Amino acid sequence: MGSFAPPEEESLRDILRVLRKRRYVILAWTLGALAISLLVCAVMKNHYISTATLLVDKKGSSGLDAGSLSGLASAMGGGDDLKTELQTHAAVLQSDTTVLMVVRRLGLDKVPPYKYTPGRFGWNRAIKAELGLPLEKTTVTRERIIGMITNGLKVVPEQDTRLITVSYTSTDAEQAAELANAFVNVYIQEYLQNNFQATARASDWLTGQLDDLKSRVADSQQKLSDYESKSGLSVLMLSMSGGSNSAGTGGGGGSMGGGMHIPAVDKLASLNQELTAAEADRITKEAIYHLTQTQSPEVVMGLGTSSLATAGGSAVIGGGGQGLGVLQGLRQQEANLRMQYGDALTKYGANNPHLAEMQGQMAALNQAIRDELKRINERAKNDYELALQTEDGIRKSYVQQLDDVNKLNDNTIQLQVLAGEALSNRELYQGLYSKLQSASIQAGVSATNLVLVDEARPTAEPVRPNWKLYPAIGLGAGLFLGIAFAFVYENLDDSLVTTEQVEKVGLLPVLTYIPLTRPEDKEVGKLPGADANAALNPLEQSPLIVRSNSPAAESYRALRTAIMLSAADNPLRVLLVTSSLGGDGKTTISYNLAVAFAQHGQRVLLLDADMRKPSMHTLFRTRKTPGLSEVLTGGIQLEKALVTHDSLSNLFLLPSGTPPPNPADLIGSKRFDSLLEEAKTQFDLVIIDSPPVLMVTDAVILSTKADGTIIVVRSQKTTRPVLKRAVDVLSHSYGRKLGFVVNGMDTKSVEYYYSYGYYGDNKYYGEEA
Repeated sequence: MGSFAPPEEESLRDILRVLRKRRYVILAWTLGALAISLLVCAVMKNHYISTATLLVDKKGSSGLDAGSLSGLASAMGGGDDLKTELQTHAAVLQSDTTVLMVVRRLGLDKVPPYKYTPGRFGWNRAIKAELGLPLEKTTVTRERIIGMITNGLKVVPEQDTRLITVSYTSTDAEQAAELANAFVNVYIQEYLQNNFQATARASDWLTGQLDDLKSRVADSQQKLSDYESKSGLSVLMLSMSGGSNSAGTGGGGGSMGGGMHIPAVDKLASLNQELTAAEADRITKEAIYHLTQTQSPEVVMGLGTSSLATAGGSAVIGGGGQGLGVLQGLRQQEANLRMQYGDALTKYGANNPHLAEMQGQMAALNQAIRDELKRINERAKNDYELALQTEDGIRKSYVQQLDDVNKLNDNTIQLQVLAGEALSNRELYQGLYSKLQSASIQAGVSATNLVLVDEARPTAEPVRPNWKLYPAIGLGAGLFLGIAFAFVYENLDDSLVTTEQVEKVGLLPVLTYIPLTRPEDKEVGKLPGADANAALNPLEQSPLIVRSNSPAAESYRALRTAIMLSAADNPLRVLLVTSSLGGDGKTTISYNLAVAFAQHGQRVLLLDADMRKPSMHTLFRTRKTPGLSEVLTGGIQLEKALVTHDSLSNLFLLPSGTPPPNPADLIGSKRFDSLLEEAKTQFDLVIIDSPPVLMVTDAVILSTKADGTIIVVRSQKTTRPVLKRAVDVLSHSYGRKLGFVVNGMDTKSVEYYYSYGYYGDNKYYGEEA
């Protein structure tokens, strides 16, 4: 009657099913929580809350202005950010010290409820021992009062503002406002007093520091004067020169910046200029010297028209090349002679004697030019060496003068250090002295950056109990707890309810289910067409007989059909009906199944094999002896032990008989096998009602002798472990298991949306849930 798929996850339909099934539990939790919340509101005393607002002003200061001692301390410490500052104020406002100051100002330790009064059990020994002592010297009393006040106090820094709200909750609206204002006023006054004392202590400390600083100023001034006498320099000179020496290794003009000149620096600048000129002259003459070494007339003659001729005043080439006059004349003569030689060569030919004379003149001229080039080179060399010596002399003088100037710079720097130290000490002394004078004046009129911007006022409406919020919370909490309890209870419930659950656990099909019979269904005498005598014994009558159109009767006919279809090829002759435990309704189902087969025209024998606790004879309204036990022991024949049904002549019962000491031995004997064979010859179907599977071994033995076995499961009673164990026990036998019959199924429960009662008058049967 369905597939055996693995368990599926919870679906929305399953959740709704649990909610509908456990709706009364959820409703009970919800109404209970609502009632508790209403009771709390009715019993709770009214509590009032008053709030004062404190402003932490950014422009305020801690006793002095930004230039005073507090400003100096803040600059040295770096200061806290706004969040830290507000949290610090809030923490101090809630401290035990602030609470005790409020208690002393308002005298709260003298008035109830803060003043201890003995209760019905007398005095507290610890508090009684502290009677008459000042509050500061008590322990238990002080902690008790602090705890009571702190419980009603709430201090909250408002986010992204400079405001702190101080709230107090009390059963007295006037007292709530008084305490909230007292906390703010006491804290502001204490904050002022602390700042005043801190400023006074800073002034005292600074007075002592000024004396030490004064002596340091005198010492630094004396050192400055001594160094001025030793170095010959003065602070006045430095101030006139702008405080820095501009002379350096390059010489910048011989002054110290302003309009004042120092001889040593001026001389260094002059030497620097001379050295530069000497270097330029030496470079020029060195170039001339190297060019004359080429001994090329053209190169040497080119010096007369080059820039070197005017750069350094060389004696070699003179001004504008005048030093080259001899060489120039020789070169001119050579040119003229070459021209004449050329003309003569053309005119007279190469063998003319006059040409030989001219060649001799040209050779003499060339020698004269070479001699002149050598003389020029010698003059250039001498000129270069002289320039080099001049440069070296000037450089030595410059280096010497530079050392003197550097010493002068060192002295100047030392003088500047001493002058700066003296000036720094003097300025520090004057600044601290000014701050001390300001502190002395302002310490008496110290301001604070704490301002009470909104006083606490008594309120008319209490904050507790909240007749709107508390019931809503109770309703929501009750609903939540009810739903949670419903699902927990559902998950802890191992009982099997639906056919799908039975199939998943037992791994066998469910042949059908038998609906739960309600009390109104048993009033058969009121039903149209019912047998009037049936109302006399309603528990002993089958619905197939007295209520043939009822859902129960239809279920038994469906079970009969399922059994017949399961053995269509090989009809069953012996059918075993059993259950996991007692009370599952196997006897009732065996009886009604026998009635269904009998109404179908078959000759049926109902065999009561539950010899330990028989009950089938009560349904037939007959005796239980003689019966099965007497037949198996040979005390009576089968025909004499049979009982015929009152209404169905083809339905017979073999009662259990006298309970034997060993029922399992009788059932497992060959006489029982012979009995079954005899019954098969006389009846079309034998239905055996056996003991429960998990109670005794009778059912396992019988299952091996029957052609098929059905297992009865009681809805909402049989649990998963029990059914699983029963199936495991029966699996050890080789008998055929047809499936399950779920008995007592509540078709009007939330697990089902309708029943099978669509036959007959729905006023009495099968109405939808």
